[in-house]
Amino acid sequence: MKSSTKLVVIFVSLLLICFGAVSLVYSKYKILGSMKFRYDFEIGRTVGFNLDPDAIHFGRLPAGGLGKRDVYVNNTFEVPVLVVIKISGDKADEWVYPSDNNFVLQPGESKKITLYCEVPKEINEEDYVGKKFKGIILILLKRI
Repeated sequence: MKSSTKLVVIFVSLLLICFGAVSLVYSKYKILGSMKFRYDFEIGRTVGFNLDPDAIHFGRLPAGGLGKRDVYVNNTFEVPVLVVIKISGDKADEWVYPSDNNFVLQPGESKKITLYCEVPKEINEEDYVGKKFKGIILILLKRI
């Protein structure tokens, strides 16, 4: 291998390592904190409750039903933070959503967020009865 080719390989490798290190440091300081919750619910003809604290359980909901769970977000940092809530999983874009998103909390401030699971009236319950829906709710506290 020619020495000029070796130099190019070494230069590109160093450049990639530096870029990775800068990205890692930036992401570490951009996101100051996070909270991750699992959520679940199922569709049924009757309402069912699950109050276990291990996840956000919306329980059993009929067509047209609404499940709600409250979460408190606290800014324990010495700087203002942007709170961003990301929901992924089953019916995340359609039925599961927060009462507020993309808001600022000052140092020492806290806010109650209600998480909703709203099942449309128009669904055919027969298509969903007994099916369990699951997902993740991620709450990020970002440096502004």
